[in-house]
Amino acid sequence: MSEREQLQLETVFRVRILPGGRKGRFLLILWLAGMGGMLVGLLLTFGNAIGGAAGLALPMLWIAFKLTKRAEYGVSADGVRETILDPQGKAVGGRDKRFRWDQVESWLIDSDLVRGAGDRRFIELRMNDGYRMRFREANDKPMDPEFTAFAAALESLVSIAPESTQTSTPARRLSFYERPAAKFLTVLFMVLTVGILLAAMLIPQYFGEAAWFRLLVIIIPGTIYMFVRTFGRRRSSLDRR
Repeated sequence: MSEREQLQLETVFRVRILPGGRKGRFLLILWLAGMGGMLVGLLLTFGNAIGGAAGLALPMLWIAFKLTKRAEYGVSADGVRETILDPQGKAVGGRDKRFRWDQVESWLIDSDLVRGAGDRRFIELRMNDGYRMRFREANDKPMDPEFTAFAAALESLVSIAPESTQTSTPARRLSFYERPAAKFLTVLFMVLTVGILLAAMLIPQYFGEAAWFRLLVIIIPGTIYMFVRTFGRRRSSLDRR
């Protein structure tokens, strides 16, 4: 089977997503409230800190799991789709969105840091009507082969499919790290980091253990990450960054 014939088939990727609209905002408020409540619980319980954290965090995580939705994304020569699924894996009524390639304005495959999970790749599609699809590989599935297959099919189809239908090719958007603003911020962070490091060595009496910890564990690694992402050689968007 040729590459074009293979791309006629739909490539599917399923992932749990945060719903948009009111439910998404409610879940965000719930998460922030839960984090605040957990902090208060830790401050009040002291001797039973683990029990207090579990008592507040577990119900919050359960509710968050119930409010997030299972989504299925598909890409083929006909276009892209986003389908919200119910617990039985069936499409929820009215939550099946389909877009032809001439309705896709731009696309991006990139990666960013997720707290506690490292680099995670994501895909973002923007439509001509303003609708946006954005989803990432699961935190517990680094280099997910299903995500890799979906991303590879998308990269191939954005150039092949529009040609076959004589429509405009969706534009690839620049990632944050490819923009001039990122280069300016990276240089600024490098100058500030070097300045802080010199100050720490010249006037050590003003730098305690906590300051050195933040400098060595947070500031310097963060600056190095920004430099590598901004000025390093750009690899394929399917690779881990």
